[in-house]
Amino acid sequence: MKRNSCLKIFRHFLTAPFFTHKIWPILKWTDDDTAGDIEDEWTIPLGAFLVSLSWWEGFVSEESPVNVVRWMHKLKSNMIHKTRYFTYLWVSVLKMAVFFFVSWYIVANNGILSDRENLFTHLFKESFNVHQFNVSEVKDDILGDPYDTPGSGGSVFERQYMASLDTDDNVPLNVLLIQGFCTYAAYIFAKWACKVQIQGFSFSVPLSSTVPACLTLLLAGCGARAADVCAFNPAVPDYLFFECPAVGDYMEYLKQEVSWLWALWFLSQMWITMHIWFPKSTRLAATEQLFCTPMYSGLAIDQSLVMNRRRDGEYELRYEDLMEEVQDVKMERYYAKYVDEYESSAKPGSGYNASKSSKMVRASDKITKIYGCATMWHENKEEMIEMLKSIFRIDMDYSARRLAQKYLQVFDPDYYVWETHIFFDDAFELGDNDEEEQIVNSFVKLLVRVMDEAGSHVHCKNIKVPNTVLCYCC
Repeated sequence: MKRNSCLKIFRHFLTAPFFTHKIWPILKWTDDDTAGDIEDEWTIPLGAFLVSLSWWEGFVSEESPVNVVRWMHKLKSNMIHKTRYFTYLWVSVLKMAVFFFVSWYIVANNGILSDRENLFTHLFKESFNVHQFNVSEVKDDILGDPYDTPGSGGSVFERQYMASLDTDDNVPLNVLLIQGFCTYAAYIFAKWACKVQIQGFSFSVPLSSTVPACLTLLLAGCGARAADVCAFNPAVPDYLFFECPAVGDYMEYLKQEVSWLWALWFLSQMWITMHIWFPKSTRLAATEQLFCTPMYSGLAIDQSLVMNRRRDGEYELRYEDLMEEVQDVKMERYYAKYVDEYESSAKPGSGYNASKSSKMVRASDKITKIYGCATMWHENKEEMIEMLKSIFRIDMDYSARRLAQKYLQVFDPDYYVWETHIFFDDAFELGDNDEEEQIVNSFVKLLVRVMDEAGSHVHCKNIKVPNTVLCYCC
């Protein structure tokens, strides 16, 4: 009991910093030194809360003690099987429309657009072409001895320099294409990693280290940019770069801007998304079994993938489940053999309903069933032996798995049911005594004779295949 209490306290300790990105703008707003730097600070926690609502499906459980959470899990299940893709077909269009018009409204009201209607005229297309923009720089000019003490004769004057620069054409479009291609590739490879069950190394590790790696590269880029303004030219235009901190000491910057809160927020995100390190999905699972929603966010691809990854998985099949179903199958066969009107055999009030049981989806239905089919015509002995050797090798693996499950009572997740069919073309010929009699030809007889030889090659000892039964249809 004490251990569970400590775990709960530790969890709340890590989960609480998740809200620091909501509290931080409020604290900055109440600080007298930074109160004027942030406008409409209430939009940051509100926007973060609304964004988090898109991942609620991954954090509701049918075993929750809260009725509302159990109802939400039932709603999620109904959406997955009934309305998921139809709903998101329209949700995606609605999101794009809302995002576009809200962005237009914000830039129009902040004075970025001189005229609100310019976005819907020919000027929108022309904005992707080369055009000029004005840049101003303020420098301090010192008159007198710069090493004089304050008030001893040296004077500082501000001088403003103006310049006009040309933009590169189609830069916004190129950035959009790069962003779209990279996020789509990340989504495809992330889904593939989960399907082939290499999620730990190829999904969890890279997505969890995305933010620290990006910050490291950003700080290194700021240092290179400070040393040489043309460090990234011509890959990145000179007028496009991040706004680096003005202080020279990054540790001082982290202290001044309370950036150490990011570490606590990162730990809380790692705790909340801990389920990505312990996947429960089956091999080659469908997309619905891997992610809660069929879409992803291109603006925050790493958070979108880890938050959208489902925590639950399919029920793990056990050996006891198979044994229970074997008894059910035996009971069905008994009813089919000895009870009249099998399809409606169960009487009202009886404890067993064979018709209902036969239509149920059992756990054993998840077992893979493989049917190997081969066609033969006039193959020679060597070709027949090679084909039969392949069949015997598969049968040997299948037999080992089946016997281990039957006698050792262990369930093999890779267990499968194997069945082989050989179809002969032109397998009959007329009999010698009766012209109407149809008998198998020499090629079919040769196949039966070489079965023992092919099996002996595979098992490395002489074996005798039981009497062969041939089934044919006209």
